[in-house]
Amino acid sequence: MTDNTEPTPPGIIPGAQPPAPPAAAGASAPGLIPGAAAPADATPAPWQQATTGPLRDARGNPLTPPSSLAWALIGSAAAYTLIGLVVASLAGNDAAVLLDALETGEFASLPVGLLISLLSTPVLILSFIAYGLWAGRMRGNRVAMGDKPGLAGVEWWGWFVPLVGLVLVPMGLRRVSGHKAPVGLLVGWMASWTVAQALSGIAGAVPSFAIDATSGELVRPELVDAYAPLMWASAPVLVLALVLFVLLIRRSTTAHLEP
Repeated sequence: MTDNTEPTPPGIIPGAQPPAPPAAAGASAPGLIPGAAAPADATPAPWQQATTGPLRDARGNPLTPPSSLAWALIGSAAAYTLIGLVVASLAGNDAAVLLDALETGEFASLPVGLLISLLSTPVLILSFIAYGLWAGRMRGNRVAMGDKPGLAGVEWWGWFVPLVGLVLVPMGLRRVSGHKAPVGLLVGWMASWTVAQALSGIAGAVPSFAIDATSGELVRPELVDAYAPLMWASAPVLVLALVLFVLLIRRSTTAHLEP
């Protein structure tokens, strides 16, 4: 019987298929247009690339920290604190003048500290406006960054909510700062500010209880004497509130643009 099996080429395992012939020069890989080069490594999509340059809002404007408003706020807060310190330093003399006027019934002159304290109202209003504008700018920046910084406008109306405002205002500041405002500074600032205002408020109200509402005569002079110690106690607490507030402003202003 004649063997019809073709002989196996040298170097090939018997029964295996021979290798495909090499591609001709210039031939294209399967799936590519003839003559086209092979694709390079895929580049990252735009949202995968590292962001360079300043952050920008939807209109392409760069987001900047409200530094000028921050300094205006610090200045107004410092002015308010200075007025409080001057009034506290004059409290002893003012108490003596007030006590003498109540005993004699003659108001020849008003306490100097009382007159100076009248300046605190317009300065406090300026501080309120500066705070609202400053926090509002940070809120706008956070919104442009895609964040949702809490209750809208709480930096304005939160101050007027009795008791709850003591929580709303610092909570709102933490949200517009992108949660970069330290909780310790927030609590310390609001607590010291509240205590200072309570002490000075009580000091201003106590002398009125020294007078009999019916006769108008001085019946409890010791209440007038309590004015000075209360004002002196409020002074260091007011300074502490300012220091914490300045640290809070500086930290929030620079850090709220961080992702």
